[in-house]
Amino acid sequence: MAAPVFATTAQLVKVVPAGALASVSTAVQEQALADASGEAMNHIPDQATAPLTEPYDPALVRHVCWLAMWQIMSFRGFNVEAGSNELFKINRDAAVSWLTKLARREITLNSAGAPVAGKGGPRVASATARGWGDLPVR
Repeated sequence: MAAPVFATTAQLVKVVPAGALASVSTAVQEQALADASGEAMNHIPDQATAPLTEPYDPALVRHVCWLAMWQIMSFRGFNVEAGSNELFKINRDAAVSWLTKLARREITLNSAGAPVAGKGGPRVASATARGWGDLPVR
């Protein structure tokens, strides 16, 4: 079974600057997305639903696109004089940071707005005791 690819070339076009992919073939884009998805899979905690199914968490899609775009720019070459490459580095760094938080279980994946299986409900904390533990059980 092939590893999942979390983003499409159509999604990639929506999150990168206009024209950044003008001279990049679809095959190169697809390979970069597959590689970035593989990198993301290395960070997805074991308790995540396996295999992950579509629709994928929009945050996962965006961060995979950012990783793929960094790879594409590395392949295509940066235009150092233009000064616009900083965006690609910022986005790549943000993607790595987000994936690290995912691996540490500081954040969770969502699919269609539902928590990933095994994650439980929301965490609620209060500095003041509310007395909810004293409620009668029915």
